Parts: sequence; structure tokens; C-alpha cells
Amino acid sequence: MARFILLRRQVVIGVLIVLLTGGIAVATFGKSAPVREQKVSSVTESSYPVNVSSQLLPKNNNNTDDYFVDYRIERETKRSRQIELLREIAAMSSTSESTRKQAQEEVINLMQKTEKEARIENLLRARGFRDAAVAIEEQGITVVVPEKVSPEVNTTVVALVYHSIGLAQEQVLVLGRE
Repeated sequence: MARFILLRRQVVIGVLIVLLTGGIAVATFGKSAPVREQKVSSVTESSYPVNVSSQLLPKNNNNTDDYFVDYRIERETKRSRQIELLREIAAMSSTSESTRKQAQEEVINLMQKTEKEARIENLLRARGFRDAAVAIEEQGITVVVPEKVSPEVNTTVVALVYHSIGLAQEQVLVLGRE
């Protein structure tokens, strides 16, 4: 009987983790807005869904500088909430050891993702871009730069991403805010 109760708690906590991360994903990626995109030529709609970049779309903001600042603030706020929820789950006395470990691993993954995004944004600025916004997801990476995306700009960004974190060209979507 005690084993059944423990198993039931593990299932409930696991479901909570899935619902929380799913809810955050829906809140993050469920939004859509019109945007002009220039995609990497080897990326197809079926291999890299357009809604992955929807978190990088403008919110009625014509000022490019404000866009990048606002995006980073919003991204950091959402990540902080995710990490806080996962830490709360890990700290609960009723949380099983496997669930606690899973929550802690997810916190580490989110922190590593944040570090990689910041590193790429800083490298792009060091290469002469005024600013950049980066979103790393399971399917690949979306990079928004403030200028029009020419083939040269696309090549520069893709090469920088490859050398920085090892993602291939097919996994990189470069968008320009003209």
C-alpha cells in the first residue's frame, strides 16, 4: 500500500512537471504575429516549423533597439519562472529522488541554454552586428539580427553558430529586422 502511494506521488509530480513545461511552451510558442522572414535556403517548413521563431516576433515595436532589449527581458523572465518552478518541485519533501533529479537536470539544461544564447549574441555583436536575439530549441536555433539578411550575413551567422555550439546549417534559421 505504501509503495502504491509513493508511486502515485511520483506520477502526480511527473504530470505536474509535464503540465508546467507544456504550459510554458504554449505560452511561449503559441503566439503568432506577421513577420517578414528570410530563411536559410536549406531549411524547409517541415524540417523546422515556423512557430519556433514566433517567440522572436515583434510585439508592435518598431524600434529595433527596444525590440532586442524587450526580447531578452521577456526570455529571462520566462526562464526564471521555469527554473523557480523546477527548484520548488525538487525541494518538496514529497518529491521522489528520480523526479528531484529530473527537475535538477532540467534546471541545469535551462541554465546551459541561457549561457549559449548569451554567448552567441555577444559573439554576433563582436562581429559587428548592432544587436542580436537568439533562441535555442530542440529543433534548432533561431537568430534575429537588426539588418536585412543577405547571403553573406546568413553565412556569417551560420558559421558563428556552428563554431560556437556545433549546430549544422540545417538547424539554423536567420531572420532580419529591416
